[in-house]
Amino acid sequence: MSWDPNEVAETLARLQREGVLPESRIESMGDQIVMLAAARWEHNEIQQQIVGHVRAHGLMGLTTQDVVLPDGREPIPDVTVLDGPPAPGSKPIAGETLLLVEIVSESNWRSDYMGKLERYAWAGVPEYLLVDPRDKLIFRYQRPDRQARRWHGKEDFAFGDDIPLLCLPDHPLGTADWPSYA
Repeated sequence: MSWDPNEVAETLARLQREGVLPESRIESMGDQIVMLAAARWEHNEIQQQIVGHVRAHGLMGLTTQDVVLPDGREPIPDVTVLDGPPAPGSKPIAGETLLLVEIVSESNWRSDYMGKLERYAWAGVPEYLLVDPRDKLIFRYQRPDRQARRWHGKEDFAFGDDIPLLCLPDHPLGTADWPSYA
């Protein structure tokens, strides 16, 4: 029996909207459907601070917006940064975004550290921030190598640091007020 993971994810999302399934995030990750529990308040606060920063400087920051990878998979980054809105009814193409951000959850951290890191490089995402509130760390990845599915640039930061971003070179992202899980 063959099934399309994206169709299954859309059906599950519809069932959530109709109140049949509990509120959670649903992602299509290849041949897997991943249902994630609601995020902690610390996760949401970091997410909102990032969105507020990019919007304050003229960019579009979207939360829980699925993006399209070259193979049709549709992961849902915590923050997607674009230079303007996508076409009505469309989803952003991952390689056409300016920045993707994942905020590590306590239960599904492996997906952010391994699977998405490789997939976003393969998709040609120009910059990826991996925020880990468990250890108060931020990893910035740049210069993706699509063929090798890896990044040529990686820098480590700690909560409290200002992070320079390719999409906002004159406006570093402040992290001094980011809460941790500890």
